[in-house]
Amino acid sequence: MSTRSSASTLAPRPPTSMTLESQWLFGEEVKFIPVENPQQQGTKRRTILDVWNHFKKKNIDGKVKAQCNYYGRLMARASTSGTTHLKLHIAKSCPSAPREASPPREGADIRKQVLVKQHNRTRTKFKIVGRNTLKRDIKKIYNEKKQKTMVEIDKNASKGAITRDLWTANNSKRLFMVITAHYISDSWTLESRVIRFICMPSPHDKYSLSKILLECLSDWKIDLKLSAITIDNTSNNDGMMKLISDKLQTSSLILGGKLLHVRCAAHILNLVVQEGLNVIGDGIEKYQFALTNRDWEVAQIVCEKLGYFHKVTELLSGTAYLTTNHYFPSVFWLKMELNQWLSSEDELVKKMAAKMLAKFDRYWSDVHDIISLAIVLDPRYILMLLTFYFNKMYGSKANEEIDKVKNLLFELFAEYVIENIDRGVIYSQALSSTSTSSATHKHDDTMRDYDLFVSNATTNIGQRGKDIISEFELYTSEKVAPRTEQFDVLGWWKHNGSKYPTLQHIARDILAIPMTIVASESAFSTNGRLLSPHRSRMIP
Repeated sequence: MSTRSSASTLAPRPPTSMTLESQWLFGEEVKFIPVENPQQQGTKRRTILDVWNHFKKKNIDGKVKAQCNYYGRLMARASTSGTTHLKLHIAKSCPSAPREASPPREGADIRKQVLVKQHNRTRTKFKIVGRNTLKRDIKKIYNEKKQKTMVEIDKNASKGAITRDLWTANNSKRLFMVITAHYISDSWTLESRVIRFICMPSPHDKYSLSKILLECLSDWKIDLKLSAITIDNTSNNDGMMKLISDKLQTSSLILGGKLLHVRCAAHILNLVVQEGLNVIGDGIEKYQFALTNRDWEVAQIVCEKLGYFHKVTELLSGTAYLTTNHYFPSVFWLKMELNQWLSSEDELVKKMAAKMLAKFDRYWSDVHDIISLAIVLDPRYILMLLTFYFNKMYGSKANEEIDKVKNLLFELFAEYVIENIDRGVIYSQALSSTSTSSATHKHDDTMRDYDLFVSNATTNIGQRGKDIISEFELYTSEKVAPRTEQFDVLGWWKHNGSKYPTLQHIARDILAIPMTIVASESAFSTNGRLLSPHRSRMIP
């Protein structure tokens, strides 16, 4: 009777009729100890294979079964079944067994085997909570966060803006609305909070849209502290904004609601570009066929021109909101580019520029006031950048356009001074630090009525009262701050409030108004306003 020379020798598997059997597992030969009389011994042959470290023997209805220590599966344990199927189960099939759970080699560290077994036994003790428990816990966390955010918004001293956007589920007709609040906190950081995400019931008309938005504003107590609502450009939204304006208290809105409706600048830019592409629509459709030299020339010109719009699109399409002062330079830069295209020698470029300018001018007035105010409230520019661009754009009428922005700021100034008086904030306190020491001359409550009388007297002179002119002139006569990328406009206003108290209040409200809703869109989709099947399974 022959035997193998050693366990490490890689030799073909011996015939099954031989008394000394060997099997291959995990690339190594595993031997069975021979018995003197296999006919008498039968199933009593002993094996040095350690496969039983991973199974327990169970007697089921008189039959011996092997139960997996990790998965609990019962497998055959008859004398004719062998152990190959048990080894394969541990090595490949068992989802819970460690892949290192192969039969140990001679000399393996037994302590490592024990630790692995203990680790897997502990891992299987984790218990998944039920669906109702998860639902209850999520609602509890949501309500806690909502209450905390409501208190934060309510206590915040500034007004807040709203962005509202809609998605359509790509596997159903369901429409979803998201409402996000934006404000500058008391610590002078720009904050954004999703305050409502709802599956919209039908019909999706202006009445339903306005009803849900108004309910949300009232629920969060933002309706009396609202500065603006930024939405995309659709006729349905125009009708919705008209209904909302009629329901809100005009006295609580900035300039009686003049700045309430803000059209998304990114959507305006998209409309302008589409208008230009319509001019060369025929050429675009021909790209699937053989193109002429003129077609290639047109394509090159269009790509070069639209490259300017691509740069601005990158700014407007960011996933984070920017303070309002960032948009003025980019928007005016595009306006100047379109004006230059009109003088192009290429008739196609001139035609494209004319179409794009017409669309640009249609929406220009909708964003002109806010971004112009915001750039004046940026101490790096004040009136300098406004003057620079307006001279190029309006020529001899530049001063007239600059005065319009100044007048708008004067209107705001007067409104905020009166609001401060109504809130008990005495304007005369604002400039007291420049003439007297607050440590030695504090306002006495007995003189409060007098201070109120003085404040009313100065503001009642007119919207351009002496106090209004003094603070505004002081600010506009300032030397502009260095124009660096690290400049923090909110930090500057935070530290200059004692010098410009009313302008600080205005800056805090205006700089928080979002000019796009792109960040809201990208919360769930960056390629389109669609919700995947997994995202759209939320029901009321």
